[in-house]
Amino acid sequence: MGPVIVVCPTYNNENPDDSADYSLVLQLTDNYHNELVNDLIPAVEGTYRTYAEGTSAQALEASRDHRAFAGFSMGSVATWHTFQYCLDYFLVFAGWH
Repeated sequence: MGPVIVVCPTYNNENPDDSADYSLVLQLTDNYHNELVNDLIPAVEGTYRTYAEGTSAQALEASRDHRAFAGFSMGSVATWHTFQYCLDYFLVFAGWH
């Protein structure tokens, strides 16, 4: 296997009060894709040597074949929303419950 970059972010601010509020958790996972595409992916792609030729939406979409997204438990919900909204940015999706 060639070199790989693994990024393990969370949709949750890790506040125990927020984690206990299921409706808030659903809202956070539903909105997570915005931060992912607008902030996190460009930060990683702009910092490390990757297949992306830049951090514009067009460059990130062109390099989607080299990006995957996966999550476990509520992360699988985030994975589903990422699939729903960000299909142009990722080739592979995996969600486990």
